[in-house]
Amino acid sequence: ECSHLRDTDLLSIGEVVRDGGGAVVTLTIVDEGTGLEFPLQMRMEKGDAGWQIVRMVNYRAYLEAVQTAAGRDISLYIEATRPIVDRYNGVFRSNQNEFHRLTATARGTYTTERRDALISLLRNDMIPVLKKYQRELDTVEVPRGAAYLAAQRKAATEASIAAYESFVKGLDSGLPEDFARAETLHKKALTYDLRVGDMIRRGAVSAETPATP
Repeated sequence: ECSHLRDTDLLSIGEVVRDGGGAVVTLTIVDEGTGLEFPLQMRMEKGDAGWQIVRMVNYRAYLEAVQTAAGRDISLYIEATRPIVDRYNGVFRSNQNEFHRLTATARGTYTTERRDALISLLRNDMIPVLKKYQRELDTVEVPRGAAYLAAQRKAATEASIAAYESFVKGLDSGLPEDFARAETLHKKALTYDLRVGDMIRRGAVSAETPATP
């Protein structure tokens, strides 16, 4: 993940410059995540087993170039989706506060009135709002370097929807496994959310920090 080797492909082998007992070959590579092409220089030396690569000369520069390109795309995506996120955040907080109020019970059981209120909140408010939120996000064009961020954000929303649907099922059935599945899905959604938050923070730092000379 950090090396970007998973997303790096070889496009072509270019010039080879000999230097005494060694040589430097330039490879044109591409980062599939951003579409960035880069001339990667490989230091080679000749030994008993023949020519071998001993060092990637400008690999750090490649990583910094990819980080800059991805950070730029992520910033564009964040700005494009900010109005949607800002518009829904208040609704999400209000719904979640009401959900926590209704689920706050020392015995872990619900009265019929509270159960009905929870089902109504989830079916009529929380789930439909999450689906509408994701539909609006899906209309935003995603820059290539922000595709992973957009996918993680969507996965978080879908996991939250599935968690609430399983919780409603548990309220209807009374089966512990439905509540357990809801809890598992909720934890998965939180994991996605943390990943999204980390990517946004790193993108912001990348946009503000100059490349290391």
